[in-house]
Amino acid sequence: MAVSASDELRHRPSSPTTGSWRESFWWYFADRTNQITGHVYTWITHGGETGMHVIIQKGVVERPLDIIDVAMASPNHVYRQEDGAWVYAYRTSVPDEIPDDLDDYNFAGLRVVRTEPLKSVEFTFRDEFGNGFEIAGMYTMPPYSYADGPRPVPEYFADNRYHRSWEANGTVTVGDQTFEVLAAPGDSDHSWGTRDSGMMAWVHDRMWAFQKSDGSASVHVLEQGDGYFLGYVNLDGKVSGVDVVEYSCDYSETGLFSNEKLKVTDVEGRTVSAYLDRMYAVQANGGRMCGFEVGWGYQGVGTYQVDGWGECEGISVEAFSAGTTPEELYAGTYLRTPWDPQAYSRDPAAYRRDVEENQKTGYLKTTTEDGYVQISSK
Repeated sequence: MAVSASDELRHRPSSPTTGSWRESFWWYFADRTNQITGHVYTWITHGGETGMHVIIQKGVVERPLDIIDVAMASPNHVYRQEDGAWVYAYRTSVPDEIPDDLDDYNFAGLRVVRTEPLKSVEFTFRDEFGNGFEIAGMYTMPPYSYADGPRPVPEYFADNRYHRSWEANGTVTVGDQTFEVLAAPGDSDHSWGTRDSGMMAWVHDRMWAFQKSDGSASVHVLEQGDGYFLGYVNLDGKVSGVDVVEYSCDYSETGLFSNEKLKVTDVEGRTVSAYLDRMYAVQANGGRMCGFEVGWGYQGVGTYQVDGWGECEGISVEAFSAGTTPEELYAGTYLRTPWDPQAYSRDPAAYRRDVEENQKTGYLKTTTEDGYVQISSK
């Protein structure tokens, strides 16, 4: 399913829904020079809610998990640690569906303008304290539709979703600091369709995305349910769906991951191998993050070492299922339930029952000689 310029705009359900219809947009960037990251997230539910949140951060913030709520309640919407790390957050929503077609979105101080279809976008934002940004974004590849991949989009997740790499240029202001952002790479997505928020709190979610500094190559992988991979490899002018993904990492006592090894093979047989030692900007996730309940986890940015590409800025995200604990991760025990789309897409309750059963028995994580994960029963 090729993504057209009209797919960048608003989608509406073709038939009445029960309120689970959701459309959302997300952009993030990683700025190694300033050691900061930022992201914008907007959502609309059919006949229900319009919302947005903006996050800018510097340093590693492992707690609290409900960081958006805590930062919003902090002076000037900035949560600050003694070590100098901080998170700025602003979030709001209204119980109405805005009519905009989303080519020029203006809501709660955030304006997002599609300046050239399929090519570029601009963001401006300012809160009541003067925090905000002016960012010009340029997409570095055409949109990749999950529907074009070897695996279908899970029915609880969306009707469809596309991703593409981009770069950000502009200024970011938090408090008395203004950062100049130059060619900061990032990832973006746009999804629409049914979203089962209860299921989202139970499905293990893992994501990696990185690109070369000149924007000529990039990788995006989403593990949406254990062992169920979506995404692309963008290399040598050709974008192909992800086929096989192998990865490993270490977990700290708080569940924060580091020492990440990633090996991605696409349907063309092309392989990209990457290593991420640790992230330079990290935030905890948990509670009501994006207008719906989630489990808990982390998202952050760092510098990947990519075989044949060199240093690449990128993001790493892991959202653990609601029953997973940091102690179990640190001890080396995964509580994983491999995602079976035939068994679970139409019966989300069955997945939750299996997750709960596996939390009683568990799975043991071991590592192969080349450093990749193997999962077996305890």
